[in-house]
Amino acid sequence: MSSDTEAYHASMARMFSLELKNKGNSLYSGSDYMGALEKYNEGIEAIDKLLLQYPNSKINFTAERAVLYSNKALCLIKLKRYEDVVKTATFCVQIDPGFGKGYLHLGMGYGLLGDYRNAIDTYNMGKKLQRMDKPVNVKIYNAAIEECEQHLSELQQFSFDFTEELPPEVCQLIFTYLDPSSLINCELVSTTFKEYARQKRMWKEHCQKRWLGKQCKEFQMLFQGAIVEKHWKLYYFEAERYSRRTTIKEQELCSFNWSFTASFVGSNDIEPVFGRDHVFRSQLTNEPLKWRILYDGKMVQVHEYPPLLVSRLPDWGFQMTNDYV
Repeated sequence: MSSDTEAYHASMARMFSLELKNKGNSLYSGSDYMGALEKYNEGIEAIDKLLLQYPNSKINFTAERAVLYSNKALCLIKLKRYEDVVKTATFCVQIDPGFGKGYLHLGMGYGLLGDYRNAIDTYNMGKKLQRMDKPVNVKIYNAAIEECEQHLSELQQFSFDFTEELPPEVCQLIFTYLDPSSLINCELVSTTFKEYARQKRMWKEHCQKRWLGKQCKEFQMLFQGAIVEKHWKLYYFEAERYSRRTTIKEQELCSFNWSFTASFVGSNDIEPVFGRDHVFRSQLTNEPLKWRILYDGKMVQVHEYPPLLVSRLPDWGFQMTNDYV
């Protein structure tokens, strides 16, 4: 398509997303947080569709996307979906690391989850931003940091170190009932808590439970072979980062067994092959076609067909979709 057509579609997407953002703002002002959330999501979808249609486009939507995700995070705060707040605001600052409101809302999400240390760190990151067009309101960040520090101080006043009163074997047992996030927080309490929270056998069990039924052969293979000292806590969080990655590497694309469902055929037994020679072979095509990875692994394109958008499944497998497959 011509650059004029692309520019026209980009202009329309920008206007449409701005209109949806304004509608969302009006609904938010009227305390209709679910309605506002829907409008912000529609605005995000409008831009994403354009980027999918023009994968090589140089048109920049960073500012628009960051604002929409920031506003979405604020709605989620009002709806008390605090874990989703952290996920959404994290994506916001990844899109635009210089957008101050993203850090403010991310810090609020951490604080509402009781993770005051991460909240303080996030607020400090936001406070350091120096943008001429949107100067940081230091007072807001300082007030938020002070509130988090007050919460931490109150928690410390009422804390009781049971490790000083109970036998070591009982303390070890107590820590086995904690989830990984709680164990990480325990490491910040004291040296003794840190020792108990880093028990290798305990982290190995967490890995076994977490990886059961997941598509993560690379990590599951760690349970095989000779008995050697392994850093199970490190592997646990490496696997968590892997499960959240929504980009695909060339080695992964070529080594996985794929099964595509073609909407116009209605078949689900098609087994395409992404060759290491960058040639795509499938029952759907009469001849081999070239494939390439776009946007650092966010999309995969076969020949001139619409790019496939990469996403993850609940079992940590990869999924690639467009309007046809």
